[in-house]
Amino acid sequence: YKILVHVRTDTNEKPHPCFQCDKSFSGVENLKIHARSHTSVRSYVCPFESCTKAYSTFSDSVKHTTTHAVAKPAYCKVPGCPKRSTAPSSLRKHVKTYRYYVTNNDKVQEKSFDASNVQEKNKR
Repeated sequence: YKILVHVRTDTNEKPHPCFQCDKSFSGVENLKIHARSHTSVRSYVCPFESCTKAYSTFSDSVKHTTTHAVAKPAYCKVPGCPKRSTAPSSLRKHVKTYRYYVTNNDKVQEKSFDASNVQEKNKR
């Protein structure tokens, strides 16, 4: 069964549709986890006393819990920016607020603003 689900991820086959939205999944377990997002049940509560957040999936609760960490090892590479984070993915979103982008090897480069960039931005 696991190899079948893995092969489906390679072929992008998703035979398990959600009946409440337009998403589909390669494995029935992934569909079950996703289905919880449509309910108001939030079983996974943040363990920090001062925090009232709760999540429908364990993985989302773990990701949230890291936001309470004192250590924030990921940092913004835009010159002069003090922003730090527990997850590099948050910083990729943050860097987009600047006139910079992050290359595949995590180098920060300034965007060139030509007509095609402006047109692309206006499409969004």
